[in-house]
Amino acid sequence: MTNSKRFRGLVIGGLAVLLVSGVSFAHDRDDDRWHSDRDHHGDSHGRGWGHEHGHGGWQNHDHDGDHDHDDCCRADADCASGQRCDDGHCRAECVCDADCGRGETCESGQCVRSGCATDADCAQGESCSNGQCIHPDDPNGSTDDGNGQPPPPAPQEICGDCIDNDGNGLTDFEDPACCGMQPMQIKRARIVSRGGTSRLRLRAMLARKGMGGVNPTTQDVFLQIRPAGGGEALCARVPASSFKRSRRSFRFKNRSALASAKGLSQLAVKIGSQGRVRMQARGSKVQMNVEPGPMQLTVGFQGATPAQNVCSGTTTSFHTIQHQVLVAQ
Repeated sequence: MTNSKRFRGLVIGGLAVLLVSGVSFAHDRDDDRWHSDRDHHGDSHGRGWGHEHGHGGWQNHDHDGDHDHDDCCRADADCASGQRCDDGHCRAECVCDADCGRGETCESGQCVRSGCATDADCAQGESCSNGQCIHPDDPNGSTDDGNGQPPPPAPQEICGDCIDNDGNGLTDFEDPACCGMQPMQIKRARIVSRGGTSRLRLRAMLARKGMGGVNPTTQDVFLQIRPAGGGEALCARVPASSFKRSRRSFRFKNRSALASAKGLSQLAVKIGSQGRVRMQARGSKVQMNVEPGPMQLTVGFQGATPAQNVCSGTTTSFHTIQHQVLVAQ
């Protein structure tokens, strides 16, 4: 009887141990699952970072609108404008100028192209021109106007419109962009000022050789006079259709008050041997008014293309010999 009771006590005790162990095991397993879930999702709210199978990287599981990890990235494209991906986080492109490349400055967290004073301020292979870094393959510059648009192209001189288009102080055939200059020799130059107009007498050797190919019946002829360092005083144009040819001489007589001639009444061009070219011009009411001093005189023959233009010019000083009478020295 004693043994039977002892056996029953052992059986009951064993079952109790098994029951308690099962409860503990279940509790431990649930606790492990709870911890595993926290490890996978970050916290009890279910937000954090977990490795998604098949996505090849870390994915953001934001379930409640919290954006604590919105600055995380894998490439610059994941970041907002003006930011870059640095060590997995979106950061401002720069904090100071030292963070930017040569020729750039840090403005509001972004590296922007700045002006230059010398070639040393530009990136390698670029040169400083008119305060901008210019690449040899992009002569007009690659910077924008601040609105994301490329800058307008640099103005070009238009030959024959009597305007200084590129703003370099030289108009039409005075400008090397229109043609190369042959040396002119003044034979006689006399200007008599008459208020808003002047009486002009001019005789010159345009070239001793090399200009034999000019033809005023196919080329417009320009006479330009400009005080040295000043604006244009005269830019007169005689169109090719207004010239009459007689052998190797070409003459214009302004019988119809041709406006573009600016008061010139006559202009003659004579071509001699070996390309020697002489020119005479006159007018009693030429539309110009000048003061004593050095002046640039230019005669241009305008061809069909700038490459066919031919020019002759010189700078000479005019002095007063009588009241309002200027002659070339």
